[in-house]
This record gives sequence, structure tokens and C-alpha cells, in this order.
Amino acid sequence: MKDADSIDIGTVTNLLQLCVDRASKVVPHLRVDLTCPTDEYSLGLLLAVIDYGRSVITLANGKAYPAISIITRSCIEAYVDLVNICDHPLYWQHLFAVDTAEWKAFYDAAKRGDNPSLTAFAEDSSVEEGRKLYARQSQAVDASKIQSLRVKQRFERAEMMHEYEAAYVLLCAVAHNNVSNLQSRYFFVDGERLGLRQGGNEYPRPLRYELP
Repeated sequence: MKDADSIDIGTVTNLLQLCVDRASKVVPHLRVDLTCPTDEYSLGLLLAVIDYGRSVITLANGKAYPAISIITRSCIEAYVDLVNICDHPLYWQHLFAVDTAEWKAFYDAAKRGDNPSLTAFAEDSSVEEGRKLYARQSQAVDASKIQSLRVKQRFERAEMMHEYEAAYVLLCAVAHNNVSNLQSRYFFVDGERLGLRQGGNEYPRPLRYELP
């Protein structure tokens, strides 16, 4: 991207602040039925997108740039699910399936009793009740044949594959600490020499995938 085509971080955060403010004003006027999973999940996703937007603004103002990509990644995932549930009202079942599978695995791990990190949690009297709850939910999900969609499948359903192949992949490189991102963030190239960057508040350059 040429410098003339670049958008500085201040311009982006100002636009994001406008979007957050407008969305926040709309939320109290939405008519939703919280007994309906479609309404409940879609409202929760919208609120998550707004909260992530606020977080990005706070991080940018505090010059905590490395964390912005991580929060933005979660924001995009929430937005993709919001698009899907608006287009497909029964999409909430896929979200429910993912949630059930993850909590079932957690409670099963606590029940085993061989994980020191879960010892205090496992001793809680509500653990067995929770384990049985998610076991029942898991059986119901299996019986309904609802799939837990992978991230790429969620983008495909939302018809956002261009975003997946571009912005999302780059954001994941930061979140997963890909070596190319670490090289770009902490080192510089001077001819054939790779040097250590000094600490500072400058906004990091784009990922340097050409580095070895």
C-alpha cells in the first residue's frame, strides 16, 4: 500500500468511535424476545462487537498496539456470527453446539481429578450438576445432528471469504505469535543484518513475510 493510500490509526479510531456511539444509541430501542435464542444470541453478539470496538479504541489511545489485532480478531468473529444469525435464524444452534462441546470437555476434565489447575473447581459441589447438564445437552446436540462449525465455515456462510483470506489471516498471525509477526514487531533488517528494535510507541509495520 502506498503512503498516500494509507489511513493513520487516529483516523481509524475516530471512525470506530463514531460507529460505537451510533450502535450504542440503537441498542436500547431494539425490540427483542430474550426467550428466543435467535434474539438472545444476536443481541449478545451485537453487544460484544460494540465492547470490542471500545476496547480497540482504549488500546489505541494507550498505544498498546500489539493487543489491538487480538481484540479485532474476536470482534470479526462475533460480527461474522451476527451476520449469520441475522441471515439464518436457526444459526444459533451451531453456536449452542460449540458452547456445549467446550463446556462438556471442561467439566469432564475437572471430573477426572488429574489436573491440578482444576482441583479447586472440581471440589465445588456444583461441578457434578454442571457435568450432567452438559452431558445431556451434548446428547441432544448429537441427536439433532447440528454441527460445530469451524471458523472458515462460519466465514463461508456469511459470504465473507475475502475478509477471511485477508484481514482475518493476518490478525491470526498476531494472535498466534507467528514468527513472521514476531520478526516484524521486534527486529529490523539492515542489509544482511537482523537487529533488535528499541522499545517505543510507534505503530508496528505490516507483517514482513519475506523475512527468513
